Amino acid sequence: VFPVYLSLDFVSFTRHPFAPTKISAYSDFSLRVLVHAALSSPARSTVDEVAQIYGISRHHLVKIVHGLGRSGYLATQRGIGGGFTLARPPGRPGSFWRSDPSNG
Repeated sequence: VFPVYLSLDFVSFTRHPFAPTKISAYSDFSLRVLVHAALSSPARSTVDEVAQIYGISRHHLVKIVHGLGRSGYLATQRGIGGGFTLARPPGRPGSFWRSDPSNG
């Protein structure tokens, strides 16, 4: 598996052309985790791997991955050889992500 270097800093979430919407760090990191899992699919990703690639605190990512797993967005496995994958195969985003995954 090759490391994936992806920056979502260029993404602009707007409601109106002149009024950009700010997203929380938790939502930003949640999106990064989901994108990484989709790009790594079907291989399992680990929290340490994502933390190293994006420079995010491992402790913070553990909470994010746990929340995404409980919400049904990620399939998680603990222990040796554990990690996470998307709960469903990547496909059309509209068929899976109906709302912000980080805010329930």
